[in-house]
Amino acid sequence: MAEAEKLDPEWDEALKDMEIELEIILRDAEATVTEIRKELAEQRLRRRQHEQIDKLPEYLATTRGRWRDLKALFTEVLEELRSGDGERDSRT
Repeated sequence: MAEAEKLDPEWDEALKDMEIELEIILRDAEATVTEIRKELAEQRLRRRQHEQIDKLPEYLATTRGRWRDLKALFTEVLEELRSGDGERDSRT
């Protein structure tokens, strides 16, 4: 009976229709998987962004400390430069 089905034009047409339908289903599934991957990537990105936002207070505290140190250094350099100017002025 399988031999007769292979030779039957209606059976061939039905197989072609099934193949076409399966191709459509596979393309749809692949498109859906692509969309899922895209969505997962976007969610991972948002999660990382939120993690960084949550760390902002820590970064700000660190930056304030470093800025105070830098400001103290600048103040010290400025004072040394000014005191050095005074020594040069008294020599001339």
